[in-house]
Amino acid sequence: MSISVSRPSTFSFQCKNKKRLMAEINVSPLKHFVTAKKKINGIFEQLGTYIKESATFLEDTYKNQQLNPVATEEQVQEVCGYLTKVTGIGEVLARRHMKVVFFGR
Repeated sequence: MSISVSRPSTFSFQCKNKKRLMAEINVSPLKHFVTAKKKINGIFEQLGTYIKESATFLEDTYKNQQLNPVATEEQVQEVCGYLTKVTGIGEVLARRHMKVVFFGR
C-alpha cells in the first residue's frame, strides 16, 4: 500500500529561493567575477557575430548595382569600425589574467 502526498508548489518554490539565497551568500566575490566574465564574453561573441553579419549584408547590398542604395560606403566603414572595437573589447575580456577592465570613451 502506498500513500501519495502532494505538496503545494509554493513550498518547493520557497525552498528553492532559500537555497539560492544561501548559495549566493556563500559564493566568493571571485566566483561572481568569473560568472560575470563568462556571461559578458558570451554577449560580446554574439554581438561580434551580429555585427559581422550586418557588415557583410551592408557590403553586399552596397556593391549590388541592381538595388537602390541601401547603405553608403561611409556606413559600411562605420559598421566595420564597430566590429574592430567589439573585437578589441572581446580580446581584453578573454585575457586570463585580468584585474580590472574599464569601458568608456
